[in-house]
Amino acid sequence: MWQSSLAVSILAAALSVGCGPGITIGTVGHPTPAMTPRTAGSAFDTGNRRVLVLSPEMLVSFGFGPADPSKPPDLQPGVPHEVTAYIAAYDMVVSAFQRHLLDLGLTPVDSTALLSSLRDPELVARVRARAEQRGDLTLIDLAAEIGPAIGADLALLVRDSRLGYADEPVAIHNGPPGCRVARVQPLQVAVDAVLVRTASGDVVWSGENRTLASDLFAEPVTFPRGPHRARFSRAYGDLRLMGQDDGYDCGTTIFGGLTCIEWGSPSGGCMRHNEPDDLEANAYTIDACVGGLVETLRPLVGAAVTPPSS
Repeated sequence: MWQSSLAVSILAAALSVGCGPGITIGTVGHPTPAMTPRTAGSAFDTGNRRVLVLSPEMLVSFGFGPADPSKPPDLQPGVPHEVTAYIAAYDMVVSAFQRHLLDLGLTPVDSTALLSSLRDPELVARVRARAEQRGDLTLIDLAAEIGPAIGADLALLVRDSRLGYADEPVAIHNGPPGCRVARVQPLQVAVDAVLVRTASGDVVWSGENRTLASDLFAEPVTFPRGPHRARFSRAYGDLRLMGQDDGYDCGTTIFGGLTCIEWGSPSGGCMRHNEPDDLEANAYTIDACVGGLVETLRPLVGAAVTPPSS
């Protein structure tokens, strides 16, 4: 579904090289090398293989956590920071972790079981007692109370996630004549997570990963700019550039959602002002980032994961 729907929603291009008004130029953007996930951990017993996946959004149910669940921790209202347009996208990140943990042979807890546990007055009272004792509530507190109640020996805690445009242009247009410089900025995802035992709170694995949309390019991509951008529409791996000739000399082709175009100087306009709002592009990049992170767990759980008894 992603490949086919993306193909018809992405702008496209034409390419001709020359000088003077009305020309169309092309700038090549090269695939970027994917980051190697940073992780720590060793082989561990997966217990009953059931995994509870939690994000900071869950803390809001108890009156704690982020004031704005759509924003990463250091971008919360009232926290001084440089203006950026990152979003947290916790729901997509949690879904991606559940999908990839399932592929790993583990069993993510269904969201209905999680919601059902929050209707247990005794469990809720214990969670609130923890919060009142310290004046705060953490994801480990929730894992310690909810995990055993729903039979999950492990909990995957999303400590931080952020989705936005990088200030690392994959292509820079310095023409045609009369047009301001234009930079093609890739979408980026950064995720930080930890896996703990719900019975003890012990950390068995910790990892973080960062993915740029340009990491996902299968080959160098030509980004055309100019009035005749439709002549070189073509597929790039799973993606396809499609577009139109509109006669606009400075019109620029980009992958919808996966890239953002900014004009003039200084650099960083996409990062500061453009929140990523293309759900398919967001999900596609998040899935790649989370998948790369979860894959580092495979050698740690492979020997421990056994088929359920019949």
